[in-house]
Amino acid sequence: MKYCIGCIHMFYRPADPGRMGSDETGRWGESDASLLCRREHWQQDLGGGSDIPVSVIAANMAKANSCPDYEERET
Repeated sequence: MKYCIGCIHMFYRPADPGRMGSDETGRWGESDASLLCRREHWQQDLGGGSDIPVSVIAANMAKANSCPDYEERET
């Protein structure tokens, strides 16, 4: 079975605290960390203060089985 974790297109995007702004308007460019497919098959935000069920991440990772863009990472 293939999983996205072994694909060259899987990417971890760290949280970005944003730039400038205020308490009222928030910071410009602020974003949560996320796991995503660079081929845009899926994206899962990892922040926001609520737990993400493992089943949600597992379902995304299993999409590699039928993905036409899957390319194995070199070890």
